[in-house]
Amino acid sequence: MPTSSFHRRRLPHWYVEGASYFITYTVKGAVPKAMIRKAADAKDLIVVDGEGTCRITVKTPAFLRHLLDYLARHQDAPEMLLTNDTYALVVAQSLMWFHDQGEVRLLAFCIMGNHVHVVLDSVEHDPSNFMKRHKTFTANEIRKLRGREGGVWQREFWDYRPRHEKALLEKIRYTLLNPVTAGLVKRISEYGFTWWNTDVVSVCGNKVEWVVSAR
Repeated sequence: MPTSSFHRRRLPHWYVEGASYFITYTVKGAVPKAMIRKAADAKDLIVVDGEGTCRITVKTPAFLRHLLDYLARHQDAPEMLLTNDTYALVVAQSLMWFHDQGEVRLLAFCIMGNHVHVVLDSVEHDPSNFMKRHKTFTANEIRKLRGREGGVWQREFWDYRPRHEKALLEKIRYTLLNPVTAGLVKRISEYGFTWWNTDVVSVCGNKVEWVVSAR
């Protein structure tokens, strides 16, 4: 049986060994504090079955939809730090380093002006550790480039665990189509800071599918 764990910082996180995750994290100031408090106050339902196994359900899907909608509607906000290609490249290179080192298995990512979407597959360790290291490194590098101190990332991150292949592919599509939906480009391939794992994901125009032999 896969191991699992639940922990809460400001937001709840449920890790399940071998699961896939859709993760969103934002530039500091990109999300109103009131919205973060609403997520932090979400109630967690803990159900213990007859064998003493805990199943933890966090009320995040509705809130996640609200968050994604908010980010999509605020692409002209002053917190658009990652419209600077040099800063965005720092983030992209860090993500690829973790992937190339085998610490995580990336399926796709997209770096927008004020947020980043990442899709992870077959996660072997709690993604909180990866996110902490990635955000700390990139924040330090971006501060050096900016030549000043100050926050880069909003505290915490939002994670969602797709329960089946169809839902996982939907999150990959959402990630890669983000700049198209925002009107920044017409095709996925035209945006400089999207990436997908070509061993697993096929992109043709704006059509995103599994590589048949890979799933």
